Amino acid sequence: IVDLTTFKFESDTTLYAVWIKAETYTVTFNANGHGQTTVEFVKVADGNQIQQPSDPIADNGYEFSGRWCETSSPCTEETKFNFDEREITQSIVLYADWNVSEYNITYNIDGKPNTETGNPTTYKVDSDLITLVKPEKAGHVFDGWYDENGNEATTILKGSFGNRTFHGSWIPVTYTITY
Repeated sequence: IVDLTTFKFESDTTLYAVWIKAETYTVTFNANGHGQTTVEFVKVADGNQIQQPSDPIADNGYEFSGRWCETSSPCTEETKFNFDEREITQSIVLYADWNVSEYNITYNIDGKPNTETGNPTTYKVDSDLITLVKPEKAGHVFDGWYDENGNEATTILKGSFGNRTFHGSWIPVTYTITY
């Protein structure tokens, strides 16, 4: 090995490069069960850093938290991968961290929003089955809840997503008065 900064050449000299195989590692990105995009993997030379990939597209009902973690769950400050500081010295798997989205449920009775129906006002994609409660109104029989499209609605299924608005329908009670 010759130090070319101090070596003096006195005649034509042929120099031969000597290559050594650099140690490389694989960093695999795992969507952790909720992403619609596939982030493959990158090969990284020992001691180098990697750039954070583009955010994966979330499945319905989830939002990417912006964090990649070294454990699939839970993602904490201790397990969060720091792309600005961490050098790769072994093959690793990084897991996407997701937040569960919360959706609003609005109930309209007599053309006005009503929160006193006995029904929940929010839900999440992982909420258990929600069976809508029938409200009561003096002098009326509840005819049912209807969605924005006029379809009768009695439940919100687990796995559902998006804000919901339900309209209550009433049938006035008819009384017969006999004299």
